[in-house]
Amino acid sequence: MQKTKWICANENCEDKAIYNFRGLCRSCSTYDDNGSVVEAVARVRTIAKAENTLMAARPITRRDKMAVDRQHRDMQKQKTRERKFNQWVRNNAPEGIDPEQLLSDIATGDIANIGEEVPHVHGPGCGHDLSGGEEE
Repeated sequence: MQKTKWICANENCEDKAIYNFRGLCRSCSTYDDNGSVVEAVARVRTIAKAENTLMAARPITRRDKMAVDRQHRDMQKQKTRERKFNQWVRNNAPEGIDPEQLLSDIATGDIANIGEEVPHVHGPGCGHDLSGGEEE
C-alpha cells in the first residue's frame, strides 16, 4: 500500500523531512514582521511506502502463536532461574567477598569455571624442570 507524502519543492531545501500534510515549507518560505507570507514555497506530492507493513504480513496461525508462547514461557523461566541464582549467590557468598562484585565477575566471565585448567607460573624453587622435557 502506498501513501501520499509531501516534501519541499525547493531542491536546495535544508529540510529533508517528509510530511503527512501539504502546505508551505517553513524553512524556504519567507515571512514579514507580522508573520504574513511574502514568498511562498509549497510542498509537492511524493509517493512513499507505508511504514506499517505489519498488516500486509500473513495472519498468525495457531502453530505460530504456540511457538511465540513457548518462547515467552522459556524466557520467563530463564529470568526466574537467573533471579534465584543471584539470590542464592547473595545469600551464600563467602565471607570477605562482595556478592555484587562476584555476580558481575560471573556475568563477565572473569571467574575460572570448575574444571578449567589454570596456567602454572614457573618461578624460582617451584620444583619443575624448566626445559619442558621428560627426565631420563
